[in-house]
Amino acid sequence: YTATPKDTPEKRRDPGFIVPGTGDAEGEVPSAWYSGLDKESLHEFLKQDIDWLLVSVPLTKETTHFLGKKEFEILSQGGKRPAFVTNIARGAIIDQPALIEALKNGTLAGAALDVTDPEPLPEDSELWDLDNVIVTPHYVHIYKK
Repeated sequence: YTATPKDTPEKRRDPGFIVPGTGDAEGEVPSAWYSGLDKESLHEFLKQDIDWLLVSVPLTKETTHFLGKKEFEILSQGGKRPAFVTNIARGAIIDQPALIEALKNGTLAGAALDVTDPEPLPEDSELWDLDNVIVTPHYVHIYKK
């Protein structure tokens, strides 16, 4: 899923470095490409049989609370097929109260969160006590040359 369409082979190519023998430099692995910053496009993507959703988009005005109650219901097909969610991007992309509710009521199977909203996650957050949640510290090592 991308913000802009990947409707040509040129747009699907990955211009970055890929370790030889790994990755998908030509962008041929997905059976379909989905894109858009509007909820309708996002909902169409979430209707696919997704077992695990990895969130790795930048935090912008359009992506703030991009995933909430409605999106979790669509992703899990109304609770019939609970999925896992991993967020390695920014906490505010996910509506955290909606995430907690979806994790508690079984709409989502679980979550792995490298980021939360707010950060750091308060000690009294329900996320710490949910058996189907893993919270890791969002940490980048800074060093001096």
